[in-house]
Amino acid sequence: MSINGSFQPQGNTFSVVTNATGSTASAQLVSFNPNVASQPAAQASGLQSCPSQAKIYNAGTVVVFISFTSALRTAAIPGTNPSLEFPVLPGAIVTVTIPQTPNVNSATPYCLQINTISATATQQLYVTFGEGR
Repeated sequence: MSINGSFQPQGNTFSVVTNATGSTASAQLVSFNPNVASQPAAQASGLQSCPSQAKIYNAGTVVVFISFTSALRTAAIPGTNPSLEFPVLPGAIVTVTIPQTPNVNSATPYCLQINTISATATQQLYVTFGEGR
């Protein structure tokens, strides 16, 4: 459940970069291992469990589509077919509720995938996990 107050960061901020080739999906794996010492250093959240929300800042110049999943997903730009990914406008800062938490029975237990795609190559996002508006 989210708090009804300002956003409270709870862990590390991640730089997530879309694929260097436009319209090509990329993903970043983030660990929420109860044994913090066992988290992968490059993607360690610093948290023992996944908060319910994340704040996302699109530092790029075009729209980036993003989703959070418990398993690897190939992100897609919505067109004639719907997609799980939602748009984050350039320069926008949005707070989202994470629809899926890490699946402890998956091939990558205690981990969450951040899936991205953009029509233009190499767009930069910053993701901070926490709770609030």
